[in-house]
Amino acid sequence: MRKNNRKPSDVVEASEVFIKQEDAAPPELPKKDDDPIKIFLEKLCDIDISNSTLKEELLRIYDKDFRHSYSDVTMYLFNITEADYSKLEAMVSRIKAILEEINDRGLRGRIFKLYDHLNLELVRLKYLLPKIQGTNSKIQEANNKVDDLTKQTNDIKKNAEDMQKNYITILGIFASIVLAFVSSLAFSTSVLQNIDKASIYRLIAVISLIAIFIVNILNSLFSFIKQIHYGKDDESSKFKSLNSFNIIMLLIIILTAVAWYFYHPYEHKTTTNSTTTINTNASDLANCRAK
Repeated sequence: MRKNNRKPSDVVEASEVFIKQEDAAPPELPKKDDDPIKIFLEKLCDIDISNSTLKEELLRIYDKDFRHSYSDVTMYLFNITEADYSKLEAMVSRIKAILEEINDRGLRGRIFKLYDHLNLELVRLKYLLPKIQGTNSKIQEANNKVDDLTKQTNDIKKNAEDMQKNYITILGIFASIVLAFVSSLAFSTSVLQNIDKASIYRLIAVISLIAIFIVNILNSLFSFIKQIHYGKDDESSKFKSLNSFNIIMLLIIILTAVAWYFYHPYEHKTTTNSTTTINTNASDLANCRAK
């Protein structure tokens, strides 16, 4: 059994050294912009730089136990490859050629890790990129189908709205025809039945008033149907013809009244004579009762 010949002072000194090592600041990592491996990879893409120059720089980088960051290398490769991995293939092929010229086993092992990492990213891209492109293609097809379905849905809605407008228009036209027919029939029947009971002046005035009423009602109905089917009309010319018709009918009524007043005095005379006769008969009857 071995005896521990260490003195307590040796243990204390070892502890102090360990504590000093722990308290020492960690080695500074290179900034991403100054990362030597990133700079080397950028030069690796440049065909104007020879393999011997790249080999010397690579040996200088890995000479002091340098370890590259997988995450930084992967991010850099993502940025330069995007959807085309041909540049990465050229980089892998070139670093492989450089690796075959290195004889130092230690350096060769460390540089091989970089080569292996690049090759791994290349294999992964070759495997994933077609799948990603296929997925993007399917997504694009799905988006196109959604757009087509949306367009078809909008067309169906528009056709349904147009069909509803057509139904309302047809029903409105049918109702207008029925209303016009019934109104005209009733109007004609009323006029023909009373043509012998009224003077021509009164008949013309009544016909004009009824015509104004019927034409305005039918015009309002047809305008409503037209607005449903074709949309809003121009308000400036919408009632131009109707106003002209109403003015003409009112002029006819006024002229008829004037003609009746000046050219038909018989009714005034008859009314006056009738009143005088009634008054005379009333006076005679009163005198007879007095006697």
